Amino acid sequence: MALLAVAAAAWALRLWRMSPRVPINYGGDALSGLGHVKTVHDTGWWFTNPHLGAPMGLEHYDFPSGGESLQVAMVRFLTLFTDSAPLVMNTYFMITFALVAVAAYLVLRHLGLSPRVAMVVSVLYSVLPFHFWHGTPHIYRSGYFAAPVASLVLLWLMGADGDVADFSRRGLRQLRFSHRRLALIALAVFLVGTTDTVAAAFVPVLAGLIGLVRWIRDRDYRPFVLALGFGVAILGLVVTVNLPTLIYQRNNGPNTETVQRETFEGEFYALKISRVVLPSEDHPIPALAELGKKAAEGRIPSEGGQALGLVGTFGFVAALVLLLRAAFTTGRDQPPPANEEEGRRWALAVPAGAIIMVAVLVSVPGGLSFLLALAGFEEIRTWNRIVVYLGFFALLTFGLLADEVRTRLRDHGIREAVPSALLLGVLALGVFDQSPGTPPDYRALDTAWAADASFFGGVENLLADQSDPMVFNLPRVPYPEPPHSFKVEYGHMRAYLHTDGIAWSYGAMKGRPAAEWQKQLARLPAQVALDAITAVGFDGVYLDTWGYDDGGEAVRTQFGVPPDLTDSRQQYFTLTGRREVLEGIIGSEEMSRMSQEVLWPVTADLGDGFHRQGPFTTGGSFGTDRAVFTLDNPLDEPRSVRLRVEGLTAPGGPYPVRLARAEDPGIQVTEGLAVGRVFALDVEVELPPGTSSWILTTDGPEFQTPGDQRQINLAVSEIRVMGPVTASVFDRLPSELRSDQLIP
Repeated sequence: MALLAVAAAAWALRLWRMSPRVPINYGGDALSGLGHVKTVHDTGWWFTNPHLGAPMGLEHYDFPSGGESLQVAMVRFLTLFTDSAPLVMNTYFMITFALVAVAAYLVLRHLGLSPRVAMVVSVLYSVLPFHFWHGTPHIYRSGYFAAPVASLVLLWLMGADGDVADFSRRGLRQLRFSHRRLALIALAVFLVGTTDTVAAAFVPVLAGLIGLVRWIRDRDYRPFVLALGFGVAILGLVVTVNLPTLIYQRNNGPNTETVQRETFEGEFYALKISRVVLPSEDHPIPALAELGKKAAEGRIPSEGGQALGLVGTFGFVAALVLLLRAAFTTGRDQPPPANEEEGRRWALAVPAGAIIMVAVLVSVPGGLSFLLALAGFEEIRTWNRIVVYLGFFALLTFGLLADEVRTRLRDHGIREAVPSALLLGVLALGVFDQSPGTPPDYRALDTAWAADASFFGGVENLLADQSDPMVFNLPRVPYPEPPHSFKVEYGHMRAYLHTDGIAWSYGAMKGRPAAEWQKQLARLPAQVALDAITAVGFDGVYLDTWGYDDGGEAVRTQFGVPPDLTDSRQQYFTLTGRREVLEGIIGSEEMSRMSQEVLWPVTADLGDGFHRQGPFTTGGSFGTDRAVFTLDNPLDEPRSVRLRVEGLTAPGGPYPVRLARAEDPGIQVTEGLAVGRVFALDVEVELPPGTSSWILTTDGPEFQTPGDQRQINLAVSEIRVMGPVTASVFDRLPSELRSDQLIP
C-alpha cells in the first residue's frame, strides 16, 4: 500500500530525473521550509537558530510549529542520518504519501470497504492535487495523515458506523464507550493536535456543527456535548504543545507584527466549489488545465490544490445526491436495502454527504467561517485546505459505490477479474488525472543549486580566517511572511542553506529587537548605515541584486569598491577595510558604543494630530498644528540621543515650528523657522527608559489641497534619533550624501 502510493507520486513527479540532494522546489516558501529543516538539524528543534538574525539570533517562538510537533519529530529523526536539508525534505515529502495512504487504508478497511477498493481509494487520496500543490513549500500541510482518523471520529459523531457511544440510557453519566473507540478517539486527538495547526482548527468546528445537527435531529444533547469534548481535547493539546510560545510571549510581550490576519483573508482563501469540481489548474491535459485556471480567476482566487480529481468529484457529487435523496424521501418511499451490506453502505454514504455539506457551508466565501472571523478567530484563514476532509468523504463515497457495483457484478456471475480490472483502470486514470502537468525542471534546479553552492562556498573561503563570522543581507527582508512588495521573499535563506558557521542578518523575527534594529537602519544615510553595520561586527555584506528594481546598482555604488565575489545574481563585499578605517577615526571604544546605539535603537510612533498614526515609516505623515509623537527607549536606563525632525510648513513663511515634551508643553525644547517651506529641528535630548511623548506645534496656516477635508499644517518627512557616536559619524558625512539610503 505504502509502496504503491510512493510509486504513484514518484511517477507523477518523474523522480528518476531528480538529484536526491537537490530540492524539488527551490524558491518561495520552499526555501523557508528548507531553512526550517536545516535549523532542526543544526539545533535539534525549531525554537532558536544562532546562524539567522545575527547578531542576536532567530527566536522562532512567535511563529510556532508546535502544532506540527509530530512531523517535526519525524524530520528530526531523518536529520540524524544526513546533514543535507534537501535530502531530508525530499525524503520526508515522499514519506507523507505513504503515511496518508496507510492511514486512509486502515480507516477504510475499518469502515468495511473491500481490500482492493480500499487500496485504490487510499492511493488516490494520497495523491490528491492538494498534496502536489502544497508539496515541499508547505511540507507539513502535505502530511495530512491525521485527516482519515479524524474523519472516522466525525462519522461516529454523526451516528455512522455504530455511533460514538451507547446512548441507550439517559444522562451523560450513563453513556458507555467501547475501549477500542476511546483509543481511536485519543489517537485522533493526538494526530490532529500534533500534525497540522490548520486542521486542528477545522476538526473542532466540524465536530461542533455535527454535534449540533445530531442534537436537532435526535433531540438528544449528549452527542453535542461529546463533540464539544472532542474539539476541546484537540484545542487543549494544541495549547499544550505551544506552551513554549505562550511562556516566551508572557516573558517578552506579544508580537503584533507576526501572524497578523484580517477578517477578509478568510474570504480570500476560502473554498471555491468551482475549483473543487473542475480539473486542477496544472492538469496534464492543457485544455482541462485551462478550465481549472478559469476557476482560479475572479476576485476570490483562493489557493491551488483544491481539485478533487475526476474520481473524487464523482464521489463528491454522489455523496450530495444520496444526502438529498435521503432528505426528500420518507421511510415509506425509500426502498429497503437488498441486503445487510447495502444497508451498511447507505448508512455510511448519507452521513458522509452530510459532513461534506457541513464542511462546504463553513468554508465557502461568505460561509460560517466568516462569522468565526468576526468572532475573533481571523487567524484561521485558509479554509480551502478543508478539502482534505472533503476529499476523504468524497472518495469514501466512491469506494462504497464501487463495492456496491462489485457486489452486483459478482451476484450476476461476473468473474472477480472484471471488477479488479475496472478498479485498476480507475486507479491509473485517477493517478494521471490528479498528477501535475508540469513536473519539476530538475535540470534547472541542479544548475541553480550548484551555482549557489559555488558562490556561497566562495564566501566561506573568504571568511575562513574569521572566528564566528557574520554577514549582513541586502536588501533587508522581513521574516517570516514578507509582504509581496519584497522581490526576493525567502531568497536570503539560500545563504544559510549553503553555509556552516556563518551567521546571517536575515531571519530575525519581525517585531522583535533582533529585527527592529535592521529596520531602523532606514533612518540613516547609506554611509552611516554601512558604518553602523561594521561597528556591530559584521564581516561582510551579501547583496542579492534580484531584490532591487535597478539590479542593486544604487546600493552597489555606496561601497566604492568592486565586490569581492560576484555572479549573475549576487555579490559579496568584505568590510574588513572599512572596519580599520572606522576604528582609526573613532577608536575601538566608540565603535563598541556605536554598536549598542545601533542594536538598541530609539523608535518613533506618530500619535494624535498626525493623519497616519503608528510606527514612523519612510514617507512620514501630514499633521495638524499640534501633533504628538512618542519615542521609545528600549533600555532600562536614561540615554542621551540626537533628535532630528524634518518636514514642511505652508508656503508663504517663514513659520516657526516648536518642539516640547508632552509632560511639560509650556517649555520648548527647541524652535526653528522654516527656510522657504522646509524646517529641520536638531537637538540633543535625554530620554527616560520606556516611552516619552513629544509635541510639534506651528503657527503656520493650513495648506491642504482643495477638497481635502483634513487639517494639514505640517508634513513631517523624517524623525531620526541617533546616539552620540552615531551622530558624530553622521556629522562627518557631506550633506550631499545624507539622502542616500542603504536600507529601503
